[in-house]
Amino acid sequence: MIVVRDSDSGILVSAIIPTRNRASRLPGAIRSALNQTVRDVEVVVVDDASDDDTSDILAALQEAEPRVRPVRVAHRSGAAHARNVGAKHARGSVLAFLDDDCAWHPEKLEAQLEAMSPTHGASYTRQATLYADGNWVLEGRAIPDTEEHEGPLRTNFLATPSLMVRRDIFDRVGGFDEELPRLQDWDLALTLIRQTRMAFVPRVLVRSEMMPEGISTDPQRLHHAARRMIERHEPHLTRAQLAALHYGLGKVLLVEGLQAAALGLFREAVRLSPFSSLNWAGLAAGLLGPLPARAVRALRRTASLRHHGSGDPGSMELLNAGREK
Repeated sequence: MIVVRDSDSGILVSAIIPTRNRASRLPGAIRSALNQTVRDVEVVVVDDASDDDTSDILAALQEAEPRVRPVRVAHRSGAAHARNVGAKHARGSVLAFLDDDCAWHPEKLEAQLEAMSPTHGASYTRQATLYADGNWVLEGRAIPDTEEHEGPLRTNFLATPSLMVRRDIFDRVGGFDEELPRLQDWDLALTLIRQTRMAFVPRVLVRSEMMPEGISTDPQRLHHAARRMIERHEPHLTRAQLAALHYGLGKVLLVEGLQAAALGLFREAVRLSPFSSLNWAGLAAGLLGPLPARAVRALRRTASLRHHGSGDPGSMELLNAGREK
């Protein structure tokens, strides 16, 4: 296990949870962070100006468990800002992020710490997400261990609650982009791989539920997020890599019904890298519209969960735990 302690606080890992008006669900997420096999953990909960019982619940939890550290934001600012605030208050030398509608397997932090090394300053795991239609989706996939590969640009390869990163690296890249209304996890991952290698733990160690009121379900902000990601990363990419990012973002927009915007991204991918058959395939998919793209995504997700989840006892334990947190 790679142990990088903060010599002043003695805290190894700071678990950061942003929350707003989820008083009934929040305690379950906090318990999953406290019940880790790694004991040197603090849980920094950033209350993003909730107007329900969140403050009272956090006060009671802190009284019962000093490792819980509530921080309140006076004005609603969004999850990215809340996570950055949590990082500023964190005392650990390693940061891990958890959402209030998620739960960690007890071995999650230990497995990720063991995967990290002097050259791998971040790690991530698989995550199983339960959607409103009752279907499970498996997120998180291995990426080649080189910055130059186009794979990370073509797909969002991790979910925020699966991420662990050394504090110094997180500070160096500036944390989460607070102007991004969506795709914040993907954006941060693309920034991190320019600074460090990312170790992949091929176990389902995070369980999540997609809440209907969450920002992740709002397609209206997605186009803005895609354009901002392109602007942020374009200076660091080759033409082929930039084409790959346009292709990846085009896929995301297409399945959420933003066909015109997706077509624009696919066309730009073809212009930047006209000899890539994948970019031309993306353009063809864009012309067909969102329904075929959604069907293909559903088939891939089902196959992925069946293949990877069935052999992972940790994933089955999480998936069978029920919806109650």
